[in-house]
Amino acid sequence: MGKYLAIILCICAWGTQAQQRKDLQLSVGIGPLAQYPAGLGQYPGRNLGVSLTADYFLAERHILSFNAIIGTYFYNQERSSGPMDIHNRARLMVTTALYKYRLVNGSRWNLALGTGLSLATSHRSYEEYLIHPITGPYYLREQTSSIDFAGAAKLEIGRRLGARWSVGLEAGCFFGWWMPRSLDGTHLMPRVSYLLK
Repeated sequence: MGKYLAIILCICAWGTQAQQRKDLQLSVGIGPLAQYPAGLGQYPGRNLGVSLTADYFLAERHILSFNAIIGTYFYNQERSSGPMDIHNRARLMVTTALYKYRLVNGSRWNLALGTGLSLATSHRSYEEYLIHPITGPYYLREQTSSIDFAGAAKLEIGRRLGARWSVGLEAGCFFGWWMPRSLDGTHLMPRVSYLLK
């Protein structure tokens, strides 16, 4: 992981020395959000997140980006005994620092690819299926929280509407290196952006 961070820092430092602009772009997006912790299944159609992004242009194509995604999703959980529960809910917040490079930087369209490091926080609320020896089966509401680092990747496409406004689509994922599928998640969101000069 140290080599991975060193590469990102070197690229950012190089972009700063070759600086041609100091623009800041603010973006907001809303759309489907999904996370795939081990042993959990997604419950389609009830997952929604909001993405807030600040992009600082180190140079014409080099961008240092800070992103926060906040959302809620519902999931089901397989059990060794008892019925499958689809009433479980989780709140997710992922903050990410990325380096992005614009592969396409035209007068109308742009396409950027980025990678970085995320801090993912998840708070889950679920029902535990238990069997009492006298009264029989019952549900117990439980809560659990987790926080950890994860890698991140992002792809963005945008179309300028004028000198400052643009619309686009962002797709991203985050993933745990040391515990496969422990933090894996995705998002796909249309967004609107405003450029501060």
